[in-house]
Formats: sequence, structure tokens, C-alpha cells
Amino acid sequence: MGVVYEHEGFDRNTQLRPLMEVQLGLGFSQAGTIQHGGTVTARLATIPSINNTAVGDNLGLYVQDTYKPLANLTLSVGLRVDFEDLTSFGHTSFDPARERTSSTP
Repeated sequence: MGVVYEHEGFDRNTQLRPLMEVQLGLGFSQAGTIQHGGTVTARLATIPSINNTAVGDNLGLYVQDTYKPLANLTLSVGLRVDFEDLTSFGHTSFDPARERTSSTP
């Protein structure tokens, strides 16, 4: 018999940088001259920094027995029960039956 406890974690910090886009243009004016131009666009993130984390605690309880009736025969019987607790950024629990009935028109 025995007990197993595990603590696992994940952590990532994401920095979103601005995206720059340059479009160059070449055209003719009404007077027949060549015009040079273009646009510069910057796209900025609304949330520039995100810290994603996930933490899990696992507890396992087990009982196992081994019986050897013959020299070339071994029988093993065991039972294991696991408990798990997970937490994460953006994780919410939900009831599938309630979600199914609320989305029905």
C-alpha cells in the first residue's frame, strides 16, 4: 500500500509586441508626373502582457497484493483512487447539461 502526491505547475509570460506594416505606393498625378507615397500602420495589442499559469495537485492512494501459487505463475490484484485539483488562468467549471438546455432556441 502507498500514497503518491504530485504538484505540477506551468508558467509562461507572453509579451505582445506592436506589429508594423509598411505599404509603398507608386502612381501618376493628373499632370502626368510620378508620385511616390505609402502608408505606415502600427497595430498595438490591447493587453500587451499576459501571464498564463496552471497548477495541479494530485493525490493517489493505492493498495496492491501479489500472490504466487506456482513458481511460474504470479497473480496481482490492486486498487487505486486518485484525487485531482487543477487551477488555471481563464479556467471556469461548467455543467454540460445546463449549457445544452440554455443554448436550445
